[in-house]
Amino acid sequence: MFKEDAQAQEFLKTKSSLWKNTSKISEHLGKSSEYAALFYPGGHGPMFDLANDKDSIALINEFVDAGKPVSAVCHGPAVFVNVVRPDGTHILAGKTVTGEFQPRLSILYSSTYCVTLCESNKSLG
Repeated sequence: MFKEDAQAQEFLKTKSSLWKNTSKISEHLGKSSEYAALFYPGGHGPMFDLANDKDSIALINEFVDAGKPVSAVCHGPAVFVNVVRPDGTHILAGKTVTGEFQPRLSILYSSTYCVTLCESNKSLG
């Protein structure tokens, strides 16, 4: 699909350090003071890799404890599904959140593979 795309090929050739030198989330634990905010992009990573990741959950809690903004876009809010605060409340309790709508996911790919769906998490808070 992207083999004929000149921009994609140029990016592949010149920007490989972006994915070759990516650090692990665990390397950022305990360093929230070094950052202004925490942002999770969309895509499948947050849904499939980060929604259940203990380091990601710990990092989110660390940023919240530090009073720093924590945000996500598109599929990114899936990272919040399993985040529980130290007092036992869900991180989204009392908050309004938007996310991907199940019928769209079913059209794009089988929703049976999704870690979570917005419709199944309405009771989080």
